[in-house]
Amino acid sequence: MNFQIMFLKKNFVFFCLLILVFFTKCPAMIRTGIQNPGGSDSDMALIMKKAFSTTQKGCFYGNCVEGTGVFVYEDGDVYGGSFRNAKRYGRGEIIYKNGSKFTGFFVNDLKNGNGKYEFSNGDIYEGNFNDGRPEGEGIYYFTDGRTFQGEFSSGGSSASGTLKRGTDEKDCSIDEYTVGCKN
Repeated sequence: MNFQIMFLKKNFVFFCLLILVFFTKCPAMIRTGIQNPGGSDSDMALIMKKAFSTTQKGCFYGNCVEGTGVFVYEDGDVYGGSFRNAKRYGRGEIIYKNGSKFTGFFVNDLKNGNGKYEFSNGDIYEGNFNDGRPEGEGIYYFTDGRTFQGEFSSGGSSASGTLKRGTDEKDCSIDEYTVGCKN
């Protein structure tokens, strides 16, 4: 008799834990269609893809306050990555509704540190960001094959560096988004 009671108590505890896990983890998995997220980059990309096509706004998956999650903004932009105090903080990726994408680091909701911004027209900027804007060393890849490598300032509207196209190199500067070269 004692054995049966002990067996029932152990099974009851196991059953309660199973229910707890189901009600805390499964709703997000069911809602997103993810059966085994596991935390890999490919799983996060899949969750973000699903979030991009949803009408749901706010925290779509995970912990968007203190942890890792996917958040859908009112304008349709989707962020997947780390959160601290309900703000983007640490490594993450944001896909903008216009087709642009940023992958890199955030501090207090702003792009900070190394990152890669892929514009919807195909241009790419890789380099340093400060307070959400390009600042410091970076490379800008134009869709026509040119590259500009230099020191960016004023949020990316100004820079000095080298413009390359194939083997041709020129010392150039950018002022108010207009490229001017010396030679």
